[in-house]
Amino acid sequence: MRSMVAMSTLVTILTTAALVGTLVGCNKNLTSTGTTGNAFQQAGVPGATQAAGASGQRKLAFVSNFQSNTVSVVSFSAKTTSMGMMPTQQGATGMPTDLGLLDNSTTTVSATRHSTLELTTGANPSDLLVTTDKKVLIVANAGEDSLSVIPIDSIVKAVEAGTTTANGKTVATPAPTPATVETGAEPMRLVQTGDGKYVFSANRAGRSISIFKYEGGALTHLRDVEVQYSPNDVDLIEVSNLLIVSSFIDGGFTVFKLDRLVAGSEEVEPLFVQQYAQVSALAVAERTKNILTANTSVVNVYPQGVESLIRNASVMPIPQDGANSDVMFDRSGKLAVITNQTTNTATLIRFNSNIAMPTGFQEEYQNLNFEPMTPVSVGTMPVRVWVDPAGKYAITVNSGSRDISFLSMNYARGLQALNRVQVGEFPSSIAVY
Repeated sequence: MRSMVAMSTLVTILTTAALVGTLVGCNKNLTSTGTTGNAFQQAGVPGATQAAGASGQRKLAFVSNFQSNTVSVVSFSAKTTSMGMMPTQQGATGMPTDLGLLDNSTTTVSATRHSTLELTTGANPSDLLVTTDKKVLIVANAGEDSLSVIPIDSIVKAVEAGTTTANGKTVATPAPTPATVETGAEPMRLVQTGDGKYVFSANRAGRSISIFKYEGGALTHLRDVEVQYSPNDVDLIEVSNLLIVSSFIDGGFTVFKLDRLVAGSEEVEPLFVQQYAQVSALAVAERTKNILTANTSVVNVYPQGVESLIRNASVMPIPQDGANSDVMFDRSGKLAVITNQTTNTATLIRFNSNIAMPTGFQEEYQNLNFEPMTPVSVGTMPVRVWVDPAGKYAITVNSGSRDISFLSMNYARGLQALNRVQVGEFPSSIAVY
């Protein structure tokens, strides 16, 4: 087990001194505006009632707190209101931003942190994953080389039991006790296959990928596979049968054939290994195979998936001031959000076929076409982002201000800042149920 000196475990470009200095004097407000009564009364659980006027059921956001070794629980609902359609606008290049009319809907969010319920994890929780069957929350504990496995129904019961009495006092409810599974040294990121059968952790100090079988709400550690460069992120392109690992410390990518990793115990050689610039995070658009990487002062766009990685053929680096920390696509692959922990902003990047690319770019990339929108301010030192699959809103995890920011997403207008809700000490990642 490593000491808390390794607080750079989560974001390697942070320093402990900078973190401590930023955490002083954070916002103490636990609840955002717009939520009344039992905050989980309309939660997305069996038998729950849909929130009045909401677009969908109430959800739970789980936020890992790297310094306090806990997970904060925030319930929220997002309401999308149609504002009609707006005419096609001109982009910065003078070309149409898209064909026809653009959706002009807007999204609002009400959210509440359940301050009496903090889930206990192992040391230095660095990432979270809600399994595809929605039964289990998995927490990667970078400080003790383990995964915490928590049944979500037990969390739901604990939240529901934390009701407000007639005299206004909140009843504290015991948090569920997690099961623990060993993993490689310093697990940083988690990913699960679409069929739910396998979970992978990227282990930075161990220079490895741990492979787990998931079945019946339980994890079985199958084996570890060596990675040449210290990994800090991992993602899948399942349509191409690929697993991609990125590295910040060493810089570069390692790509494996997915079926070889899960097939058995024989030694697995990577499909290819390539050293490149330091990569804070990567994201894959499964439908288009496009890859976005968050690097210091730049966002790189790789079309055609791994093929362009092999050729180191980044379309066009998108300049960004400071240190980009995370990136995530929506389900369509047309929208992505990137966070920057130096400028304390989030930026929407939209993809379509009618933004003119600068003269001189390779013809094969002309149909990729992307456009970064105007950055918006979030909390201090945003290190993670979660994007609504439908592309209506996003949530950033802000380590410095110890809170999360909700953002409305719109293809036509970009991002708009909404609520902020305080969580625990040095929040590190997020998963939504």
